[in-house]
Amino acid sequence: MDPRITPSVTGLADIHPQLRPGTDGALALGFINIMIRDGLYDKDFVENWTVGFDELKELASGYTPEKVEEITWVPKEKLEAAVRIVCENTPATLVSSSAGACHATNVGHFERAVFSIIALTGCIDVPGGLTMPTGGLPFDCTASTADFRMEKSYMEQGLQDIRPDKDDFPVWAKYFKMIQVNRLPEMVADGRLRAGVLLGANAMMWPQTPEYQKAIGDMEFTVAIDYYMRPWTHDYVDMILPAAMCYKRMAPFAIFGRRIFFREPVVKPAGQAREDFRIILEMGCALGYEEECFGGDVEAALNDMLEKADLGCTVDDLRAHPEGIEIPGNNKDIRKYESGKIRKDGEPGFNTPSGKIEFVSNVLQDLGFEGRPVYEEPVYSPVSTPDLAQTYPLVLNTGGRAPYYTHSKLRNLPWLNQFMPRPVVRLHPFDAKERGIGDGEQVRVFNQFGEVWVNAEVANMVLPGVVDVLHGWHQADINLLTSRDFDPITGLPPFRSALCQVESTGKGCPSPKAM
Repeated sequence: MDPRITPSVTGLADIHPQLRPGTDGALALGFINIMIRDGLYDKDFVENWTVGFDELKELASGYTPEKVEEITWVPKEKLEAAVRIVCENTPATLVSSSAGACHATNVGHFERAVFSIIALTGCIDVPGGLTMPTGGLPFDCTASTADFRMEKSYMEQGLQDIRPDKDDFPVWAKYFKMIQVNRLPEMVADGRLRAGVLLGANAMMWPQTPEYQKAIGDMEFTVAIDYYMRPWTHDYVDMILPAAMCYKRMAPFAIFGRRIFFREPVVKPAGQAREDFRIILEMGCALGYEEECFGGDVEAALNDMLEKADLGCTVDDLRAHPEGIEIPGNNKDIRKYESGKIRKDGEPGFNTPSGKIEFVSNVLQDLGFEGRPVYEEPVYSPVSTPDLAQTYPLVLNTGGRAPYYTHSKLRNLPWLNQFMPRPVVRLHPFDAKERGIGDGEQVRVFNQFGEVWVNAEVANMVLPGVVDVLHGWHQADINLLTSRDFDPITGLPPFRSALCQVESTGKGCPSPKAM
């Protein structure tokens, strides 16, 4: 399910529900409606291991295939067929991309709707379904551990109670250790944040970039740790520290399943560049935490991490085995919710207040939110703001990835820029013809918030009425066109569903050097 026709679509999909950006939540509720309507759900699992089914059924009943087609632009026949592919070929599961539907004002409820679909199938903690590993290695997505992050100390010292995002996004603050800083301008203006260490941060990753540039500059002291000088961010900091790149550093570990790899440096860092692990540890030492930060010794920190994770190996062991070390363990248990292997108290069920999968969330209700996975239109859309859509009739989808750039990290490398020498906007031939725009022509993309000048790429990969712009080009910061309307549950911005207009500038395609 993607607004664009991508290599994943052409190479893998039997059916492609190509939807209007920002309407994923309605599509998910339409999916649920059909499952319940046609009895395509696991009745035993729903009865024994979920709560709130009747409320979910009532909510989804309003999202008939016809209604979903009206909202999402997905033909009802495609939706019906998609439901049957999942429900008639179980075990199955769904995957939601963090780079896709997650950047919308309705993402909190949308994600819950997706997991509600999985729960309805009953494909929870079974091979081929949504597995809930308990036998994996104790590392998170940053290859760090709870002990290394000092989570126990964090909670004991009450730091959770003074984090600056707790009132902005209370659900996020309750369950995520990482602070949600999308309200950085407000946090700086009212003194909640007074200094910053930016590790590979890009001011263009936020909507309305100038507000964040000002906030970075307004802090009492800000230091950036980065590979390259980036004026659109670093012109606003007090100090820049050079970071060693991946072949010049030994941390973090690489984790794949139960196999762990040591990153042995193979190139000496240039100049004063250091691995960011070492920079942070040395900062901790300078602040008086010499013991907790291992005297700035990265290898000592990694050995401590391995020891406290009780993995039975050291950095030297990993160094002697460049192929990695497989840590013995059992990760093949299924339906662990039946035997109490998921809940912290050892009781059967799931880690929720009710002990069951909640179609109506107690957590959300307790914090003042709607408990059901409701759908809400994007703040700006042809439906929610029809008058504005008369002036800006195209739906703007941004934030897509070009795999060779790694977000925007490597956009300044000339060798890579040969593959995409200039920023582009992709628009459907119908919309290009209507505006007299030719392929490769320079165009202006604009709305009530801002404008960028890019080159047109006329392509069938987008729907009529939708345009697609990649992010991260300092020559054309598309986030100038994104509003700061954050999802109240997750705090994520609406990169996927703005409104805009595209018009020709009357100029041909400039040379790459001109860009």
